[in-house]
Formats: sequence, structure tokens, C-alpha cells
Amino acid sequence: MRTVDELDESLIRIPDVCKATGVNYGSVYHHFGSREGVIDAAYNVLFSKLAEEDIHLLREVSDSATTLDEYMGRWPHLSNASPRDRTA
Repeated sequence: MRTVDELDESLIRIPDVCKATGVNYGSVYHHFGSREGVIDAAYNVLFSKLAEEDIHLLREVSDSATTLDEYMGRWPHLSNASPRDRTA
């Protein structure tokens, strides 16, 4: 199943989500309330994943840099990384 960041939101349909996940229609609406609730939840998961990856990258930089110059020199690399490069 493709993720929400790969699709136009207008193409996301609850029957397709149900089929891909094996969850019935009623359960999806009970849990998420609406199609928009499903999309919001998907974006929350995506945002959380990207935030966790950013924290991991920042920890790697702070743990491995031995000088302030080395630490600051790694920031352009981190800020230029595309979120899609980090999601796989």
C-alpha cells in the first residue's frame, strides 16, 4: 500500500483503505470518525516517523562531533536532506 505522502489526498478512499488493511468499513469510521480522520492519522504517523528520524540524526551528530566547528559543519548536510530521502 502506498503511503499518504505518495498520494494526492483526493485519491484516498475508505474502501481502498479497508481492502488494503483488512479492516472493515464500520471499524474504520468508528475509530477515525471520517475519511479526514484517517488522513489526519496517517499524517500524524508520517510526522512522528520523520521527527524520530530527525532526533536520531541529531543524536548521531552530537555524539560523533568532537569540536563545535565539526558539529556546526554538519548542520547544512542535515538541513538539506529531503524527508522523502529519509522515508523508506
